[in-house]
Amino acid sequence: EMSVIKDMVLGKPAPLISTFRLSYYTILNLLSRAEGQFTAEHVIRNSFHQFQYEKALPEVIQKITKLENEATLLDSSGENDLAEYHKLGLDISELEKKIMSEMIRPERALLYLVPGRLVKVRDGSTDWGWGVVVNVVKKPPASSTLPPALSAPRNNYIVDTLLHCSSSSSENGANGPRSKPCPPRQGEKGEMHVVPVPLPLLSGLSSVRISIPTDLRPPEARQNILFAVQELGKRYPQGLPKLHPITDMGIEETELVDLVHKLDGLEQKLCSHPLNKSDQSEQQLSWYQRKAELNHEIQQLKSKMRDSQLQKFRDELKNRSRVLKMLGHIDTDGVLQLKGRAACLIDTGDELLITELMFNGTCLIRYHVQFLFCTLYSGLH
Repeated sequence: EMSVIKDMVLGKPAPLISTFRLSYYTILNLLSRAEGQFTAEHVIRNSFHQFQYEKALPEVIQKITKLENEATLLDSSGENDLAEYHKLGLDISELEKKIMSEMIRPERALLYLVPGRLVKVRDGSTDWGWGVVVNVVKKPPASSTLPPALSAPRNNYIVDTLLHCSSSSSENGANGPRSKPCPPRQGEKGEMHVVPVPLPLLSGLSSVRISIPTDLRPPEARQNILFAVQELGKRYPQGLPKLHPITDMGIEETELVDLVHKLDGLEQKLCSHPLNKSDQSEQQLSWYQRKAELNHEIQQLKSKMRDSQLQKFRDELKNRSRVLKMLGHIDTDGVLQLKGRAACLIDTGDELLITELMFNGTCLIRYHVQFLFCTLYSGLH
């Protein structure tokens, strides 16, 4: 493609980032030096990886200062109330996920996933909002070696759903086949398209159903459904009514009933919270969330500065040296032994594994050539 060729010719080169790491092979070869002047710590201290880490510190300090200044400018009045309100919202969201995972089990959900049912779809961080069920299809069983206990039955169902998509997701794009569907950007009109949605991506089941035409190929038919969904959103400004797992679906499992009662209690707390009736609650909450994100990022950067890369390598060196002593490659004083000298010369596979096989006489078996070939994985990749 033209864009790929343009990047190859005019694009910027990929940044050179060191991925230096300690290995048993490196440690054993350093210990095999007669002079002993180039210790593992000397190599680590003078590595390009450590150089890049130290060079990046001033930039990290500058970034921390910038984030702290931004956090200071945000209004922090009533922070305790905001923290409580924010936590209630997070707890409610977590409980809703747990309840929904039980509601969308195929033996429960398929009865309600009929054409015209409104469902909410979320794919990771992408919130599609409400869509309309068109059909449910069961995927044919794949030839998998996994046992039945590990293959979730809910992953075998696809819910064909009318979703509000970006215009770039049109079925017959100017440049060929349809691109991956995505929600419309803010202010974009968008179009309704039938999107195959895996059952686990459903995040809400509404008790509302609408009638849909049998032929959804005309754009006008799909657009009328979009208008109907938008009209329902205006009619229910607090959110569309949802199917209740107990009263509507008749689920009586004790664990789920407890979760529903707990959710009801948290929702009552949220409704009675002072910020819930405040006109500025949305803006205050967004400020609080932004400040919490900034403080979290600041703490991560400070933790990164405190955690010396050199100290991490020292800890790893200590742990790896303990393994070498246990296997007899070095003695208690860190002096290289016969097994260690043999391992120094092996660079086509796992040096510790091959050395153990050699010293245990495994290489004397009849099919030693085929056996040793199986250990050369690192050199073949």
